[in-house]
Amino acid sequence: MMDSALINNIRFKGQESHYIDKKDRLHWIDIMKGLLILLLLIHHFGSVTRRLGGFPTQAFFFVYCWQDIYTCFFMQTFLFISGFCSSFSIPISVFISKLIKQLIVPFVIFEFIICIVSSALNSEVSVKAFYNYWIESNGTHLWFLNALIFSKSFIYIITRFLTKSISFLYLMSILLFVVAIIANSFDIGYNFLCIRNSFASALFVVIGYHFKNDLKLFVKLQRLGYLFPYILLFLLMFNIPIPMLTASIGFGIKGIPVFLVTSFCGTMACVLLCKCIKENRFLEYWGRNSLVVYCTHFIPLFLTIKYLYVLLSPGDLIQRIIFVVTVYVIELIILYLFTILFSYKPFKYAIGNY
Repeated sequence: MMDSALINNIRFKGQESHYIDKKDRLHWIDIMKGLLILLLLIHHFGSVTRRLGGFPTQAFFFVYCWQDIYTCFFMQTFLFISGFCSSFSIPISVFISKLIKQLIVPFVIFEFIICIVSSALNSEVSVKAFYNYWIESNGTHLWFLNALIFSKSFIYIITRFLTKSISFLYLMSILLFVVAIIANSFDIGYNFLCIRNSFASALFVVIGYHFKNDLKLFVKLQRLGYLFPYILLFLLMFNIPIPMLTASIGFGIKGIPVFLVTSFCGTMACVLLCKCIKENRFLEYWGRNSLVVYCTHFIPLFLTIKYLYVLLSPGDLIQRIIFVVTVYVIELIILYLFTILFSYKPFKYAIGNY
């Protein structure tokens, strides 16, 4: 049966879609973004501890053991949402203006801040350190913004200047995806601006864009989300590597079929779950502020884990659990203060809020 609530809550003005309910939003989108950004914070616990020399990562298995469940789809779901919530029928001047304000400016500003702070923490504040960070590193920290800048530009150029055929758009995005996976399988040098990740990401933005314009298909294919737990269980039972797309691409050519299945079914499962949640102020708040959280979370998380571990020196399992909970309570408080700060001038300009 057609999901009439979803269809009726979306109105089209010309070729541009607007998401409208009683509060002018579809709550499941904000809820999904909130859930995903919180999962990202958990995922980056491992990213931080790997950078801390001597940190007993194995003692925190209860944080890492869940990652296979969501890393196989959560960034792809973010990309899907971006495609679903984007319009590509606007004039080129408007498109470029929005791209600069909402993605390019945040990327440049926050990458520069991360570069400065990272260099200072390593006592290497120099031109050479900056050059190594921007040019000779294996991609920038905010790779997701790079992926969106590329993917949105890719879709806009094709649909605006070449053809509106969704089949052609899929063909080109799949081609880019395969090129990215092949390039990742060989040592071809530095992944400047995470170009391989950007190539691999375009497909999921295209899927979101397609489903926004074909809601009947979207509603039908949501049912595939019910298969996700069984697919995940099958992979775990038979010890099949679970692929992921994060700051690194964790699979090769042979892993593409499994990656596409887990990505799509996982995304649809996330949609089903978040539509069942209905309204949730906590998740919606973090969803609406996901850009601020994404751009600012890593440094305070790094510093909190580093110094709180020295202060608390957690020994047994209970103490380690208390340590992790305390880390994330502090992190959420800091991020909440950041969301308030970036709602005021001149800071809000850094996230395109003007």
